[in-house]
Amino acid sequence: MIPADAPRQLSPVAAARAAIFVATLLLASCGGGDEKSSGAPAGAPESASQPEPERRPAVEDHALAWSQPSTWGGQLPTAGVEVVIPAGKIITLDTDTPPLAGLRIEGTLRFARRNVALTAGYIDVTGALEIGTADEPYTQQAVITLTGAPRTPNDGVSRGLNVRGGRLEIHGAAPQPVWTRLAAHATAGTTSLQLNDTTTGWRAGDRVAIAPTDFYGATATERLTLSAAGGTQLTLSTPLAKFRWGRLQYVTDHGMSLTEDPSFVPPASPAPTVLDERAAVGNLSRNIVLQAPDDEAWRNSGFGVHVMIMNLASKVVVDGVEIRRAGQAGVVGRYPFHWHMLSYDEQGQLRGDAAGHVIRNSSVWDSSQRCIVVHGTNGVQVLHNICHDIAGHAFFLEDAVERRNVFEGNLALKMRAPPPERRLQVHEGEIHEAGPSGFWLTNPDNIVRHNLAGDTAGNGFWLAFPPKPLGLSARVPLRPDRMAHGVFEHNTGHSARASGILLEHVPIDAAGNTVGNYYIPTADGTDGGPRLKFTLKRITSYKNNGGAYRNRAVNPQYVEWVTADNVGTHFAGAVQVGELTRALVIGTSLNQQTLPPSDEPPVAFASYHSALDMHHNTVVSFPFVAGKSSGVFKTDDYYLMGVDKGPVRNANNRLIQSSPGYRTLPPHMDGQPLNRRHWTFAGALWDPHGYWGPKGNYWVYDVPFLTSGAQCAAAAPAGQNGRSCDGEYYGVQSYKTDFDPSDYSFTSPVEVTRQDATGNTIGTWSVADGTVSTMLGHMRHFAARNGGRYVLRFPGRPLPRSIELSITNVYRSSDAFILAVSFDGSLDATGYLTSWHNRAEPKSWSPDTRPDHVRRFTPANSYAEVLNGNGNLVWQDRANHLVWVKVQGGLTPQTGPVNSDQDLYRTYGLLLYPR
Repeated sequence: MIPADAPRQLSPVAAARAAIFVATLLLASCGGGDEKSSGAPAGAPESASQPEPERRPAVEDHALAWSQPSTWGGQLPTAGVEVVIPAGKIITLDTDTPPLAGLRIEGTLRFARRNVALTAGYIDVTGALEIGTADEPYTQQAVITLTGAPRTPNDGVSRGLNVRGGRLEIHGAAPQPVWTRLAAHATAGTTSLQLNDTTTGWRAGDRVAIAPTDFYGATATERLTLSAAGGTQLTLSTPLAKFRWGRLQYVTDHGMSLTEDPSFVPPASPAPTVLDERAAVGNLSRNIVLQAPDDEAWRNSGFGVHVMIMNLASKVVVDGVEIRRAGQAGVVGRYPFHWHMLSYDEQGQLRGDAAGHVIRNSSVWDSSQRCIVVHGTNGVQVLHNICHDIAGHAFFLEDAVERRNVFEGNLALKMRAPPPERRLQVHEGEIHEAGPSGFWLTNPDNIVRHNLAGDTAGNGFWLAFPPKPLGLSARVPLRPDRMAHGVFEHNTGHSARASGILLEHVPIDAAGNTVGNYYIPTADGTDGGPRLKFTLKRITSYKNNGGAYRNRAVNPQYVEWVTADNVGTHFAGAVQVGELTRALVIGTSLNQQTLPPSDEPPVAFASYHSALDMHHNTVVSFPFVAGKSSGVFKTDDYYLMGVDKGPVRNANNRLIQSSPGYRTLPPHMDGQPLNRRHWTFAGALWDPHGYWGPKGNYWVYDVPFLTSGAQCAAAAPAGQNGRSCDGEYYGVQSYKTDFDPSDYSFTSPVEVTRQDATGNTIGTWSVADGTVSTMLGHMRHFAARNGGRYVLRFPGRPLPRSIELSITNVYRSSDAFILAVSFDGSLDATGYLTSWHNRAEPKSWSPDTRPDHVRRFTPANSYAEVLNGNGNLVWQDRANHLVWVKVQGGLTPQTGPVNSDQDLYRTYGLLLYPR
């Protein structure tokens, strides 16, 4: 049996197959005969309603006319026969065929310049199938209907147009442009649409797909028929069911407007100043149609036509074709249009690129399984096509080895999850943050630009680069998640159930299970190679139920994006070193026909733990909502350290009708039952740009533990969003003890008491047992203030016999605070403070080594000596099992590039242990 993913070599005609006819061509015959009209494809105008273009001769280049009995030895092919066109022979199809059992083209089949219909169980091309030419596209009506019955097992032959080393060349007269946008709003109930572009070739009877301009689930793509078309005007035969937005929106100094404000200047240029949420309108009709019959096999089983291109010797140009009732549900390799393993052999060796292969100006709609699939093939072009009403992903890279392909100017509308019994891959169902998408892109080395994907049950674009190739290409020596990125720009994802754009969750097995994985492009495509930056530019993402963008990447450059009207956080995920710059980010635009499908207010940016530099952006309409993440900057992921200075990287953002953000309270402060929420957030955020208060202050929670002794002002709105206080603050974190010795994953309970000079309690900061926390159990740091006095204990744990911890931002000679740490009073304590990058390493040094980096403690006789000392004393309160030290800066710090973590934090280590 032939593998499911590749049709078999057609066997000799079996006697058991009824009514098989292999045509014998007469060598001397030159054809001829009368021309006959045939019915136009469904949904297209009948030939009688429009004049046919001037026809060329039906027979040329020694071609033989199908309509002539002499071509077939005196008898025309009849219904139920299998026709073979032998190599070296050219047949001109100048009449409708009867319903053939099959058609094997070993020579050439050329469509005459007239309306014709070809009906067969299958078509196999090892020769050439020609309809029109590049210089003279086919302007008549051609309908190819493939009628083969389902087979068990599915061999790929039935209802297949299979190109096996042959040439498929189709040039239709596609409408231009194949898709455009509205130029004015379209109200519910209207039958009139005004388009942005002047159209040619759009006609009465054409079917159009009209994208939603609202959230997924509120409005869906509508497929309607035209009763008239001309220039920029369309008339629908039935009214539009839902409103469509059709106006550009412009950013101004006061918010969004329908009128452009030439005086508006973004923080940096070039930068977008226009939001385009106008509905896309795509013409699905073509004068050349490939279809399955609307029969029981299609309606009940999703058994439609499929095109499969095999063998690098094949040559394929498809321009202006409509493929409908397509795909064969639940069977691998049976997709509406599919390049199959042209570029790699079974051992994973490169054969070459499929140069010159292209599908353009075509439409695929009503598909039971995907749309246009590139499988194990490099170098093809997918240009200006429409995929509509698709089960599963639409544009699809199958094995993650597909490279140097071009996807440009395509439109994908209405992608839905196949039912479970027909679902090829887990990721084509509605899963966490993802699902069936307009573009499933598993290899970064491609050009993807000027495409739009909307109304999808998953994501608009899903960039899912796995650590190794999949499927039949598993032996190809590539690592997709380390390959350099190609081009991804000017793409739009909207009205998705999940995020508009996703760079996360990669496939790992044949079932299509996905896992989180970083995309880290390198110069040599290996895990350890020099890391590269990559750019995603001029991306638009709006009206998505799962945010504008989710990602997990290293060195991304997000440039000149436009996002608007997304649910929740627009930009979120995980980044190691990246930039988001010159973007236009809009919380709520003027396009507000329905309420968002969530009561969570919009937020522009997650913090990305300050690893994504967000600068020179214009941010509009993100208001403050008390008690909820809201505004421009989200703060519920500032949990890595006690003091976060990363906001320095978020410079020169212009906020219009926007709050800089709500300060999310940690669980131990929010007044709600803990319910095992045993973690904390940074106590102090540096605000060098003055978003929440005076420039250079720290944004802190409004509790005495953090505000006592500081000069503070209310962060807006007063009384609801913390305080803006002068500095300095220091992060105390990264504990390690003899009873909890795991580096940087300390989970023991922490209790910190801030005291005044006489030992009275000012406030406490307590984080409960992290071993039972629902998440983030190792986040248990605190912020100390210059001149403050703090006692650190670990309730419910043994008295420490040794302890290590780190302290950030305490490098200046003027930086100092008093810290007492729980320590077994039966032991004599000693230790040191160090600015060395490995805090434990100086323990093994001789006492006089690197005094510029190490300050070793000597015993003091009292707390007062420690308080008045210069940071080199330790006093042991044995009765209370405490060791007191003065943490003071002045050591030579470890530094790095400006605003790097090394530069910002200049971290010290504190170690206490028995003498």
